[in-house]
Amino acid sequence: MKHTMNLRTRLTAAMIAITLLVAAVLLFSGKVSQELIETRYEDVTYSGKSLLWQNIVSFQIHNMEMSIPSIARDRVLRKAIKNRDAEKIASGAASTYNLLSASKIITELVITDTQGNIIFSAPNKLSGKSDNPLINHAVREGKIHGNVVPNQNNGLSLSLVFPIYNRGKAIGVGIYQRDLKDALAEFKKSEGSDVIILDAKGQVSETTSDGLYRQLDVELPPLGERSFNIIDLGETINSVTIQPVTGDEDSLLGYLINVSDYTESYSKQQSSSLITYSVIIISILMAIFVTYWYIQRSLRPLQDNVGELQAISAGDLTGNIEVIGDCEIGQQQEAMRSMLENLRQMIQTIHDISAQMGNASQQLMTVTNETEMGVAQQQQETESVATAMNEMTATVSEVAQNAVRASEAANKANQESKEGLRLVQQTVESINTLATDVDHSSGLIHTLETEANNIGSVVDVIRGIAEQTNLLALNAAIEAA
Repeated sequence: MKHTMNLRTRLTAAMIAITLLVAAVLLFSGKVSQELIETRYEDVTYSGKSLLWQNIVSFQIHNMEMSIPSIARDRVLRKAIKNRDAEKIASGAASTYNLLSASKIITELVITDTQGNIIFSAPNKLSGKSDNPLINHAVREGKIHGNVVPNQNNGLSLSLVFPIYNRGKAIGVGIYQRDLKDALAEFKKSEGSDVIILDAKGQVSETTSDGLYRQLDVELPPLGERSFNIIDLGETINSVTIQPVTGDEDSLLGYLINVSDYTESYSKQQSSSLITYSVIIISILMAIFVTYWYIQRSLRPLQDNVGELQAISAGDLTGNIEVIGDCEIGQQQEAMRSMLENLRQMIQTIHDISAQMGNASQQLMTVTNETEMGVAQQQQETESVATAMNEMTATVSEVAQNAVRASEAANKANQESKEGLRLVQQTVESINTLATDVDHSSGLIHTLETEANNIGSVVDVIRGIAEQTNLLALNAAIEAA
């Protein structure tokens, strides 16, 4: 026997499945939304930190740019640069360096000729040709250029390059350079987070916290790409953003790593996620409970209907079906009540018909008994007729024998007539008399044959009546059954 779930179980299972599906969709949507929010947060973080970095760099370059007149308008220094007077250049440039470094505007001053050959440098004594990539742009375009550049220590620094003119002719190039310590300190002050500058090889150039980079043990993305990481350092959970540091013409120079204390935000996010998932789980359980309760409540009248139908199928028509409303179940109950009333009327009608058939059967039995008596009487009469027919048959046989004997006598007489003509005349009279008797006998024989035929017709009629009587008796017995 094939077992199937009842309607209540199927509806409950379907509603639970739908609830779980909706919950899965909500969880998936929440996860997607969370990922979108995190992506948006990462983009905002990237943009905010990148903008802050650019503003700090621009501000410090602007400060250096405001100090260009210290060299550009120093006639003695310009004349010394034009004449390549090393002693006067050193004297004039050194005083300028001391002034600007004391004001924390620059940390290094370099003066070169238009070809990039170093004429003066402080505080370090440098010689040869400068590898600052901004020199060629400044000489070629005759404009000021400032940006982050690699320095001679394989690190990164801020550099401002400007041409030095004497009577409208470029005679050299001034280079203001500043390490990134102040920029990182300003970044940390504004952002409240530690900053690490790496060169293109991944080596630490500047940092606001010694040893922090080793603790992070973070994997660097390919140069020019960025990444966002959550790193647990034990006591704190930190968000680590890695962005490229670009120089002139967007050249890739290294990495800007920002490390922020993410503990509070992470805890809030985890708490929020826990609350969200808890609410979803509780909502699912409540939805399942409410669904189960509602299905039980809604199907209880249907279960009552099933009980009433089972009682009706068992033959109990005394029940009373109540209609609870105008819904589908109420319509079903109304139909069941009408069916029950019709069944009751049908059973009463069948009972009345059965009573009538009982009376008709009693009458049919009476008629059948009378018919049997008539048939028995007819059978007796038929036996009497048969006896008479047998006697008549014996009489006919005797007459036939007499006719045979008469024929033999005639033959004998014919033979005797041959013996003598005399006896013919004597016997003519006897023969005529005998012929008359024979004719009379023949008529009697014909009459007897006609009567026999009539008796056969009567027997056939009696036999037909008996067959009709038997059929009537059989039909009466069938109707009585």
